[in-house]
Amino acid sequence: MKFFGLHLTITLIFISLISCTKEKEVKVSTKMFGQFKYIEAKSEDKNLLAEFNDIKITNAELLKKSKVIQELNQQEEDIYSILVYRAAITQLEEIKVDKKELKDSYELTIYTPEPKEGFDQLATRIKLKRDELINVSFVEPDQQLQAEKVMGLFEGNKITFDNLEKNHVRYIEILTQKFDESLRQVKGILTRKLLFSDAKAKKMSVQDLINGHIVKEPVQVTSEDVVQFMRSKNISDEEMTEQLTSSFKNIL
Repeated sequence: MKFFGLHLTITLIFISLISCTKEKEVKVSTKMFGQFKYIEAKSEDKNLLAEFNDIKITNAELLKKSKVIQELNQQEEDIYSILVYRAAITQLEEIKVDKKELKDSYELTIYTPEPKEGFDQLATRIKLKRDELINVSFVEPDQQLQAEKVMGLFEGNKITFDNLEKNHVRYIEILTQKFDESLRQVKGILTRKLLFSDAKAKKMSVQDLINGHIVKEPVQVTSEDVVQFMRSKNISDEEMTEQLTSSFKNIL
């Protein structure tokens, strides 16, 4: 139990930063999206997600292990096209104010992959306000545009990632889900690596480490523990028969 207590305490401190470097001073920037907080730390290795006690966890490792993250990345990429379109809408509204005569149409080039379901379907699904004057086309960006973080072009004006309004509800939801899933995955990966590292140092198998050094005593479950657990499962006091209570105690 001491092993878990010590490492859990250290892990929680580590997880709160999500990512760190070997430098003594780590500069941390915090982004806010409503109630959602995303913590970033500076690291020379862009693929390094987290590092603890010489144990490294990379973005590629996280992506490989989590299909949820893969799906959320796809959804985030789709939403970029919506953010670019909203930026074009804002520019068009300014044009309408400044000019008495409007052109028949305005071209918006979006430098992101087109959503798998189609831009029109995505826009309809998330109830995006459309303007019939804007024609949308998707083009693969060249290296220079990628380097400049250009995600769209409207009336000769470049729309960059840094200038996008990222307060779209769906975008915030996706970032929140990615943060929660990343945190869950990092905890799991780190726990497994700590177990294997400690087992290797003690020259034993992981199972022997768990049996002999972590779980040393059977957990003592009190009657109150059982009652509280059953109540958490929406079982009323009247339904707590002796047989059912005994069964739940064995489970715990």
